[in-house]
Amino acid sequence: MNIVDYIPKGKENAISRANLMLKTGFCDRDIRIKIPKARSQGVNIIFNPKGGYYIAESIEEKRKFVKSMDSRVMAINKSTAPMKKQIAEADGIKYTTVKQHIRRVGTGSIEGQIHI
Repeated sequence: MNIVDYIPKGKENAISRANLMLKTGFCDRDIRIKIPKARSQGVNIIFNPKGGYYIAESIEEKRKFVKSMDSRVMAINKSTAPMKKQIAEADGIKYTTVKQHIRRVGTGSIEGQIHI
């Protein structure tokens, strides 16, 4: 059984996790595991706290979701950074933080770039 078969398209058709549990027979934990797995395989599942899960239909929905997820990741990293540094120092490792980023290079080819 594929969880994606039970997640509707469009924000107006969103389904709560409780309803997903009823329709699929999966427990809450299984749903929480299966949704990120489906996302990692390219399914654009969005979660809206006011409406539940749905499959995004627009770039703007995807953009808004990615922005909220990136914000959560940054908050988690910020809260664990001091402990990571303390652990590294206790292990005798020099530690420095580097901001994770994606660099946009445009849509055209870059002179001297190798294409694979």
